[in-house]
Formats: sequence, C-alpha cells, structure tokens
Amino acid sequence: MALIIIFAIHKEVLTMDKLEYYQTQTRGTNQAEYQIYLACCDDGKGNDFRTGEKLKTFDEWINS
Repeated sequence: MALIIIFAIHKEVLTMDKLEYYQTQTRGTNQAEYQIYLACCDDGKGNDFRTGEKLKTFDEWINS
C-alpha cells in the first residue's frame, strides 16, 4: 500500500491530506527508471550519495 501526504495551503492554513493507493506517474520502462536512479544517486564512486552504500543492482532496486 502506498501512502502519500500532500501539503496544501488553504485560507492561509497549512493542511495535510493523505491519499492511499497513490502511484507516481512512470517515466518509461523499469530499465529507464533504473537508469534515472543510477544517474541521480551515483556519487561518482559507485555509491549512493544518500546512504554511502553501494548502488543497488537492477534486481535489488526493482525489489526494494
């Protein structure tokens, strides 16, 4: 189950709305999405800049 929280300003009050079963729009095939992951997360040394861990293989990424 996916859950996304949306922040909205309504009448100068910040509110949060939850949408269940929300799926982001894909940008192509799983392979194309994986290439985006690699391009955005690679620290230049083959590690994920966010975690410091090795980048995931396609199989690890698709199953995460």
